[in-house]
Amino acid sequence: MMYQQIKTGLISYFILLLLFEVLVSPPLWAKVFDTEANGDQMPQLSTTEGDRWWLPFLKKENNSFYLYSDNCQKLEHHFEVLKASNQSESKLSFTCEATNQCKEELNCRTPAPNFLKKVNVGSLLDDYVVKNHLRVQDGVNCWNNVLLFHGEVKKERFVSAREFHAFVTDRQKCQQVTSENEIRYGTVVAIRDKNELKFDPQGGGELHGFFLVTEDLVFSKNGPNATYPYELQPIERIWATFSVPELCREFNVPESCRTYATYYNCKAED
Repeated sequence: MMYQQIKTGLISYFILLLLFEVLVSPPLWAKVFDTEANGDQMPQLSTTEGDRWWLPFLKKENNSFYLYSDNCQKLEHHFEVLKASNQSESKLSFTCEATNQCKEELNCRTPAPNFLKKVNVGSLLDDYVVKNHLRVQDGVNCWNNVLLFHGEVKKERFVSAREFHAFVTDRQKCQQVTSENEIRYGTVVAIRDKNELKFDPQGGGELHGFFLVTEDLVFSKNGPNATYPYELQPIERIWATFSVPELCREFNVPESCRTYATYYNCKAED
């Protein structure tokens, strides 16, 4: 009898330990890409092409921000998209007055591990992204991140699904995006789940929200507690985290999709 009690107690202990690790520990990418914690240490993750879900990523170095990827063409594309965005035009004209400096920024340098390339994008990012990237905050969720960026709310707080849904569906504030040509810096993406809609119809089935920086780079807070930092991250990570099938990320969502994405362009409040 005593042996059985000890055995049951040990099993319960290890289950609680595992739950603590999952719920409290920061996600892998937050540990790996936290410049303050890791200094110049580079991510020790898979180097196999096709298994690089964590690329591209942003890292602060020498008081600027560098975008890392495994391909210079990808980095140049992101650089040009950011350069063309209205959010960063004034900074770029000031930072890149010298043509040589722009060319130098596009010369991808190769740090260790040797398949990674990097480019300086510090002058091209919005102040909100620069200020908040990898910052941790408890009690603030993904929807507050979106509403703060667009000026709909003025402080960090929990935002309900109903409040977020009311914002993106208000035609005075947001317009639904119906084609790729309408995508821009700051486009809001609402991930919805039809099962959530059953429990709270007024919540619109809202599951997660974030905004685009480029078409495949997003700024998101993936959870309401401090283990999930604000982060510039690949959109592929979002699709995987919230189980959004490829077909259900399109502008015309099939009826068969349970979890799907809807896109909005919203006006910034003064």
